[in-house]
Amino acid sequence: MTPKIKSILLFIALGVVLPLIGRLSGLLDPRIILLITASALVFLTQPTPQAEEAKAQADTDKQSFWWITAMSLLSLHVPLIEWAYFHDTHTQYDWTFPLGAAILTFSIVFRVWAIQTLGRFFTATVQIVEEHQVVQSGPYALVRHPSYTGAYLSYVGTGIMLEAWWGLAFAIVAMGIAYYQRITAEEATLRSHFGEAYELYCQKTKRLIPFVF
Repeated sequence: MTPKIKSILLFIALGVVLPLIGRLSGLLDPRIILLITASALVFLTQPTPQAEEAKAQADTDKQSFWWITAMSLLSLHVPLIEWAYFHDTHTQYDWTFPLGAAILTFSIVFRVWAIQTLGRFFTATVQIVEEHQVVQSGPYALVRHPSYTGAYLSYVGTGIMLEAWWGLAFAIVAMGIAYYQRITAEEATLRSHFGEAYELYCQKTKRLIPFVF
């Protein structure tokens, strides 16, 4: 079994199966199948996260790898627990399921687009790789951190799809904290390495939401 497959199975086990351990029948719900599929697609199209890499890049990563890992799991746990144990899981409401599923699907497509555009410069931790460049094409012409925009939207879509409003609020705050840590570390590293070139790019683009933030 490859490291990438192992990471996918581990994330699904810890992020989706664990919070549903008391309601395993929920794993057959279309919403949960979609969530598992989306998670697998993200892991298949990005570098395999490695704890050793996070340790080696500690000076530039500033623990953001661990913040994102922890908050990502919690931001799945809370909505899933709310949905599985405090809702009627057999009900699929008229607008929340299709809207949430549409947002989740768009978020994955947008994130994969960002990952593919950045290519080998996309890493699980904050670091400068050989011949690193400031990529400004594709989604990077819209925002500086489109992969994080996509990931953030995936939690919004999940919360809406499951009608887990408290879980949605938690995920928005938790992932906001995680991505604040990552973006702060990442932009400091890029400014230090690229100087004026990155500053000019920052003047033309927003961080996560085009024309807004």
